[in-house]
Amino acid sequence: MGLSHLVRETRIALSFYAICAPLFCGRNLGNSNPLPSGPDGPHLEFNKYFTLLIDQARKQSKNFVYPADKYPIMEISNKQSQILQRLKSRGPQSVRILASQLGITTMGVRQHLAAMEKLGLVKQTREARQNRGRPVHLWALSGKGHARFPDRHQTLSLDLIEAIDRTMGSEQLASLISECGSQQVRQYSGLLETAAGDLGERLRLLAELRTEDGFMAEIRLLPEGWLLIENHCPLHAAARRCPAFCDAELSMLRTLLLEHAEVERADHLLAGARRCAFKITVKAAAKN
Repeated sequence: MGLSHLVRETRIALSFYAICAPLFCGRNLGNSNPLPSGPDGPHLEFNKYFTLLIDQARKQSKNFVYPADKYPIMEISNKQSQILQRLKSRGPQSVRILASQLGITTMGVRQHLAAMEKLGLVKQTREARQNRGRPVHLWALSGKGHARFPDRHQTLSLDLIEAIDRTMGSEQLASLISECGSQQVRQYSGLLETAAGDLGERLRLLAELRTEDGFMAEIRLLPEGWLLIENHCPLHAAARRCPAFCDAELSMLRTLLLEHAEVERADHLLAGARRCAFKITVKAAAKN
């Protein structure tokens, strides 16, 4: 296989993985849905085929850059990892709040933040004004900090979106995304069957599935229902280019909960919120 062909095939595989992997719940397609034979053996599973292409491209081309290489994963301590998780899921936080959440001293938190600031993973934000006392400095993730969380190889997924839009048109692109969303509904539906008619359990399982797909999802109980929160969007770059991804997600949630609840968007990352969230209200018929 020539180098140019290998790199081109790798880019295609990366792009396909970026869009389709989340829509298959982050799981291997398995032997029941084999891919065509890969360059080093027959019918490799999707993830193995994908990894093989990356490894071969790295060996044969010094100029090949896998998107994750832009921000290589640095070794950090367990507490530092917990701090990053809190900043990602809760937004900017003060030293005092972080210390309380993690059960360590404020001095310990400051030391961890200082170390991660040197690595470029966190940054201080503007002061938060309070009614009393001095302003509080908040800490937030930097661009490099956000990059530690899955992004589904956003650069190459954008390449594929651009190519489909250019060659097939925006309507065909939206149709393709909608069909992938329908496939995800079918897969999720089977996994949610154990919840039967228990809406709370169904939402808990749904949050687990979304978390497995990289969305860092959680469920919060509200007086009038629930809030499904997604603290991270692994398709953010793709959704910015093509909002049909967001439309497909909302449609998927409404379909999955059709018999039980109404689903409305409460927060939207593309609208300037720090996360996406969906308000879920039990249908009047389901209460009876």
